[in-house]
Amino acid sequence: MEATPRRNLREEQKKLTHRRLLDAAVTVLTEKPFLDARMEDIVQAAGGNGPRSTPISPARPRASTRWSRGSTA
Repeated sequence: MEATPRRNLREEQKKLTHRRLLDAAVTVLTEKPFLDARMEDIVQAAGGNGPRSTPISPARPRASTRWSRGSTA
């Protein structure tokens, strides 16, 4: 079964969004150190309005839930 024109348009939009985000990520990561780059910076550089203040990689690892709740098991 052949894809409908609407489906083809959606696939093209997905590819364009993906390309924009990749290009924006390259731009942001050449301007900032990796740990200082945020998803917000990449989305903004791509012309979007996505997540706010989400680090690409946490600067500090999170404490394990088991230990952070005081469990000794």
